[in-house]
Amino acid sequence: LLTLAWLVGMTYFLCHTLSGRAAYIHIGGMMGTWMTANVFMRIIPRQIKMVEAAKNGEAVNQDWGKNAKNRSTHNTYLTLPVIFVMLSNHFPQTYGHEYNWLILLLISVAGAAIREYFVVRLKNPNRSLIAATAGIAIIVAVVVFSGEPSEDVASASAESSHSHTEEAKTPAATTTPAPTPAPEAAPVAAPVNEAAGTGKPVTVTGSVYFEGTPPENKKLSLPAACAKNFKGEPYSNEVIVKDGKIQNVLIRVVSGLEGKTFSDVPAEEVELDQKGCLYTPRVVGARVGQKVTFINSDPVFHNVRAVTKLNQKFNMAMPHKDQRITKVFSKPEVFLQAKCSVHPWMGAYVAIMEHPFFSVSNAKGEFSIKDLPAGKYTVEAWHEVFGTQTQEINVTESGMTPLKFTFK
Repeated sequence: LLTLAWLVGMTYFLCHTLSGRAAYIHIGGMMGTWMTANVFMRIIPRQIKMVEAAKNGEAVNQDWGKNAKNRSTHNTYLTLPVIFVMLSNHFPQTYGHEYNWLILLLISVAGAAIREYFVVRLKNPNRSLIAATAGIAIIVAVVVFSGEPSEDVASASAESSHSHTEEAKTPAATTTPAPTPAPEAAPVAAPVNEAAGTGKPVTVTGSVYFEGTPPENKKLSLPAACAKNFKGEPYSNEVIVKDGKIQNVLIRVVSGLEGKTFSDVPAEEVELDQKGCLYTPRVVGARVGQKVTFINSDPVFHNVRAVTKLNQKFNMAMPHKDQRITKVFSKPEVFLQAKCSVHPWMGAYVAIMEHPFFSVSNAKGEFSIKDLPAGKYTVEAWHEVFGTQTQEINVTESGMTPLKFTFK
């Protein structure tokens, strides 16, 4: 019971404090250490004592044998769970799952049940049959539970080539310093394709600035195949500031479009590339119903795990270079997150928008919202580290001064 409580407690704790893969490795290491200690600190010493007592004609302490047998039983039932942990790198849908701790515990129970089958199959065939059936049933349940859920509008493909696509004085800004995803866009419903205003459409441009010294990104220890993509030391890409301007800021209209519906979904795909063991770009916007393609440009194993509250979750392996997976999301959501369970520092944000009036700041900190009809709107700028800012704007047919957002 103590061993079981230890396994459950450490599995839950490590899976909630480390990346899934790291947690599995630590748990496997602890189980292996436990098994080794059982052999060299309990089983063998007690066997030696029992043999010596028998040779000397002394009474053999039966507790020694019981203790050694108990430790041997521990090792018997821990064997298959340890083997699974050793092989788990091939199954990212397990350690990359939201409930990875529960999956590991269930697989451990299944492994113990299968071992029970081999232990008692000669002495107690009925019990062995029950154990084997339970073990197989648990494994099947885990496969179903950890697999990709069914999706109403989603497709996947694997191709061998790809190209990149990139998106990209004023009123005082209202700042909300919250390093969390922005709230979802207000519901939009009404006549299809009715414009958001009555005036001539205008392109709204602007830039996103940063004042002060930006925080340093984390230094990364990358596989050699990924590290070669960097000229110097590789760092994470949460904050990219160049010449005082910020990249990867989502700019979107959050009010002023009420009662409007937009069904003109772009045919072109939005691409997220896993290159150099980083997602590039880190922030993208896509329309509801638009294709979003995930690419593996590295000659290493990646996976795409979608963290979402409104759309269908998925967790798909991408073991091959230039592999592509295409998804279509049916519900607006700000944000859906894309992660790689194999490399836990990898992450990207996908804004699933129901209107076309959004943009993401490029490497120069510039953005452009095209064809916004004349009218009054609230525009929001969001950055994953610096939070959100909003501005009230009045778009006229004659155009307007470029917007300016400044984070500190």
